[in-house]
Amino acid sequence: MNIYCEFENLKENLNKNEKFLIKKRKEKHNTTITNIEIKCKKLAKAINKDIGKYTTIYCEKFDYLSNSHFDFLVDNLKEEILKLINSFSFKTKNLKYFIVGLGNNKITADSLGYLVTEKILSTTKDIENKKLSKKTFGNAFSIAPSIASKNGIYTSQIILSLCKELKPDIVILVDSLSCKDINFLGKTFQINTCGLTPGCEVGNKQPKICKSTLKTPVLAIGCPVVSNLSNIVKTSKFDPVLTLKDIDIAIKKYADIISFTLNQIIHKNLNKNEIIFLTKE
Repeated sequence: MNIYCEFENLKENLNKNEKFLIKKRKEKHNTTITNIEIKCKKLAKAINKDIGKYTTIYCEKFDYLSNSHFDFLVDNLKEEILKLINSFSFKTKNLKYFIVGLGNNKITADSLGYLVTEKILSTTKDIENKKLSKKTFGNAFSIAPSIASKNGIYTSQIILSLCKELKPDIVILVDSLSCKDINFLGKTFQINTCGLTPGCEVGNKQPKICKSTLKTPVLAIGCPVVSNLSNIVKTSKFDPVLTLKDIDIAIKKYADIISFTLNQIIHKNLNKNEIIFLTKE
């Protein structure tokens, strides 16, 4: 996935006439929300980014070992995701959502997508069979297809096939991310309208998953949980990865925040307690 925690450093080298928009606002708990939009192909190529909208929520005070900022982050994440969904200008308010959890659930730091899909209230089949009411539940289905080396199929092929068959209005991808600045680890949520390229961070680049390849609007959501140690010190023979001390706790907390946020967006007629009850283990 495109990593844009360091986007602030890029704008210093940009021409003032380039089609590049950036807005920042401060919230409580030392939180900074940054909205970026790239409109120019030339600029996108120059900084190795894609045309589209990018949002970063960085909460310096967030502690994944407690629940003190859970509601605060859910509310802000929900607001920013809805902004990007609305930017697609859908003709209907009753969207059909396809949630895709990317990554490898056998590796803790890479299991974010899988853990999110485990807690998504997937209702498409029951709505079509009239077991659930459209007045109460939103329409959503989900999948965590694992990695190509396990199933022998590119993730993009699986998603494209399901899009053709089930025709969702929007695809939402969830994945673990890496970043250069370790200060962003465990404190950041990122969203974009550009999609992502599975495996690009580990040298196993696969076909890109985006609106142009799926013919369906795409949102990508992720959290940086690892950083290459070479970003901090020079290494010669190998490139070790730095992650959070309690990565198992952090990844579950991230997954709870993202899944709860998405369930609120999808099933807007359910209250928070109902979502908690329906998703409890």
